[in-house]
Formats: sequence, C-alpha cells, structure tokens
Amino acid sequence: AADYQRFDAKQDALGYTPVNRAGDTMTGALNLPANGLNVGGGQLVATGGNVGIGTGAPKSRLHVVGDLVLGNDVNGQKFIFHSRSSANGDFLQITGDNASGNWEWGKGITFVRSTGYVGINTTTPGGLLEIKYGNASVSFKPTVGNFGNDIYGAWAYGGGSDTCNGNVANEYFCGINESRTCQDVAIFSDEYGSYYMRRTITCYKETRINPIFTDQLE
Repeated sequence: AADYQRFDAKQDALGYTPVNRAGDTMTGALNLPANGLNVGGGQLVATGGNVGIGTGAPKSRLHVVGDLVLGNDVNGQKFIFHSRSSANGDFLQITGDNASGNWEWGKGITFVRSTGYVGINTTTPGGLLEIKYGNASVSFKPTVGNFGNDIYGAWAYGGGSDTCNGNVANEYFCGINESRTCQDVAIFSDEYGSYYMRRTITCYKETRINPIFTDQLE
C-alpha cells in the first residue's frame, strides 16, 4: 500500500496509474511480451505460442501435466481425461463421474501406451480391443463390386451382333461394378481358317457386407 500511495500522486508524470502489488482491479487489457507469462514457476506458462499447465516447457498448443476435466460443474455431468502418472504414465483413461461426483474408474475407455491395446470398462485390456461386462455392437461396411462371380458361357460357333462392346475382334471381360448380360462375339483362327464364335456373359455386381473385425471373415 505504501508503494501505491508513493506513486499514485505521480500519475500525470508517469502517464499511468501503478498497480498495487498487494491486489488491485484492472480496467483495461493486460498486454504481456512474447513468452511473458510464467505463473508460479510452471503452474501456468505461455511460451513459443504454446500454453503449459503444470509444466514450464509445453510441447504443444496446450500441454497439461495432470488430469483434464470437461463438462458442467455438476455431479454426473463431467468427464475426466486421466493420464496415470504412476507406472510411467502407462495409460490414458476417459471416464465420467456418477451422481455423487465420484469418478467411475471401472468404466470408460482406456488406451494403453506400451501395447496399443484399448479397453472398454477395463484398464488392463488383454488384446487390441477388450470389452468387459457388456455387449458390443459391430458396424458393417457395404462394398459393391464384381468379386469373381461373373458367368462366361461356353463358346459356340456362329456370329451375330456383339452386344457387350460392339467389338467382334476381341473377347470381352466384365469390368468393375458392371451388372448386365450380353452377347460376346469374337474371331478365332486356327489351321483351318478364321471363324466367328459367340457366348453369353453375365456380369454380376453384388454388395458384400464386410465386418470390421477381420476374424469374422470366412
């Protein structure tokens, strides 16, 4: 307070009113130089365009050493990103709180750093994905195309109109995503001369449902 009183009378000479270091209220913006924010020796730091909470050397735009809580400040309406500091920070768990405000450590999703395993409702998954105490709903992705089921009829003597591609010089083969039946006409040659042959082709396009889990494929 003594410092404030000493400089307050010099406002006109200084061009500004000094801030009381014991506590004061600002009415304007607080402008800091680059890398000019360091609260509590690392509690809150802004440096190099990055912000660190709990670290003086943030590695990204926002680097938090500890847990991160998101949501309303109401019981049962919050989520926590929990990076376990023990065991060398071996996993990241995302879970929520219950109606009493207690974190549901037996639920949520866990990512194990050392193995790449993911656990749902377990922090010790035994494989790439382990779901504990619950059912899984598997999504399927449809794939449309020709999968080798096209039908090529037997060749027979005789010409006619080539309805497959209009080219009687070469054999025709179904393309990708083609669905139709047509007549293929081609010229063949042997020691007896050249002659026309014809056949019926059915290009069969189908939709296959491929499950996400590859071990379900036959």
